[in-house]
Amino acid sequence: PGAAGGANVEMVPVVVETPAPIDPVKMFKEAMVKKDTALELEKEVEGIKQRALNMQESAVLMMDRGWKKHKVAEERLLVEDKREKHADAMLALAQKIDRVTRAEKAATFADKLKEIAEQFTADAAAKAEDADMWKAEASEAMPDEPLVMPGEEAAAAEAAAGADGGGAEASAEGS
Repeated sequence: PGAAGGANVEMVPVVVETPAPIDPVKMFKEAMVKKDTALELEKEVEGIKQRALNMQESAVLMMDRGWKKHKVAEERLLVEDKREKHADAMLALAQKIDRVTRAEKAATFADKLKEIAEQFTADAAAKAEDADMWKAEASEAMPDEPLVMPGEEAAAAEAAAGADGGGAEASAEGS
């Protein structure tokens, strides 16, 4: 065949690797090592899962306690709001009662003052009648004397001095 083509074709040898002979004991040992490693990893994964579940349960319990506290606080706020409204209503009522009481006291005081004024008016009218009666009696008893009322003494004395002093001054000027 090489002569027909005239060219020299070089043949490349093909190397085929044959697998090494299988050693079942070695394979069993490798499988057992891989199995042990897998079991250790599985235990570690289970531990991590358990810690994650514990953390999740703890978080849920913490949120539950937080919500319970929140609900208690909301209830307390509602109670305090009701108490505040009640206190405001009580204050408004107390203020109304105070205003009514003050008005009643003022009315009572005004009535008492009115009674006192009426009594003073009656007493003044009685005294005016008595004074008129005494003036009439005094005028009848001494018709020539001027009538001087209590409290008018100083004015009467000045008038009398002015009448007497006016003549004395004229006589003093004449000398």
